Amino acid sequence: MDKNLISKIITGEATDQEKEAYYKLLAENKEEEKLFFEMQSLWLKTQVRKPLPFEFIRSEYDAFLQKAKSGKITPTYNIRNLMKYAAILILVAGVSGMLGYVGSDLLREKRVVENREFTSEQMFSAAKGSIASVVLSDGTKISLNSGSEVVYTVAQSGERNVKLRGEAYFEVTHMQDRPFVVEVGDIRVKDLGTVFNIKAYTEDKSIETTLLSGKAEILKSSGQSITMLSPGEQAEYEKEGRVMKISPVNVEFVTGWKDGKFVFREKRLEEICRDLQNWYDVKFEIRNDALKEFKYSGTIKRTTTVGYVLKMLKVTTNINYEIVNKPVGPDLVIIN
Repeated sequence: MDKNLISKIITGEATDQEKEAYYKLLAENKEEEKLFFEMQSLWLKTQVRKPLPFEFIRSEYDAFLQKAKSGKITPTYNIRNLMKYAAILILVAGVSGMLGYVGSDLLREKRVVENREFTSEQMFSAAKGSIASVVLSDGTKISLNSGSEVVYTVAQSGERNVKLRGEAYFEVTHMQDRPFVVEVGDIRVKDLGTVFNIKAYTEDKSIETTLLSGKAEILKSSGQSITMLSPGEQAEYEKEGRVMKISPVNVEFVTGWKDGKFVFREKRLEEICRDLQNWYDVKFEIRNDALKEFKYSGTIKRTTTVGYVLKMLKVTTNINYEIVNKPVGPDLVIIN
């Protein structure tokens, strides 16, 4: 595999033909797929407004090399594969200096003064077509879905606050005297010893909070309690009507994105298109209103191209679609 192609895939510079060929290889070669995600993780760690020091990047690469020498990586990771990883190291080291001024943020730190209370603030984000993972200083783990962003604030009082745009999976380190609260739209989700997932993209009509373990309390922005969630329950809050609906769900369907999958279970085509739009950075336009309500079930790997996903939907739904390439901005997919 051309080492330059790996760089182009991760940085979004590859053509559709190059992506399709490479993603096909990933689907057929688990070792290649594992290597790709390790390299993508290293690349994401360089997407910072304040450039990471080269020593940090180098240490990441050395750790990978040590794994290879110790036998923790299978023999298929030969010198050719290590050279591809080295190509990424060279690439990220070369551009990290520019990332102080351009590019999408993965981490931005600043200090602000609010109500005479010292606060530290960090911003984390995942670019389109990628998933990012963050471990906060208190041990809390946050996974960010494509096109998502969180702003994490710790007040002098110790209260931990997160503002979310998009979708995130939280494994919260519970501290009785230091509340952990996620703000999204008109509601707040308070940790009570919790693992939960929140889906709240701007274009979504509702905010979905799914509890996997522990307890979580959903509050109004004023702080008034709305409901308590139990494991396996999902709270769906309709933005327009401000109505909350609680229902049992299969949590594996909800969090499939963390494992690199689209998991659709009786999901409306309009909602499916929004998920695809968030991942592939394309725009969808459904011109047949009746098709918007069509429901589809299936599991699709995210390493496939948007063209492949559309072909699968066409086989099942008999939809017709057209991909319009745009010289500037996202391409347009027309469904009729």
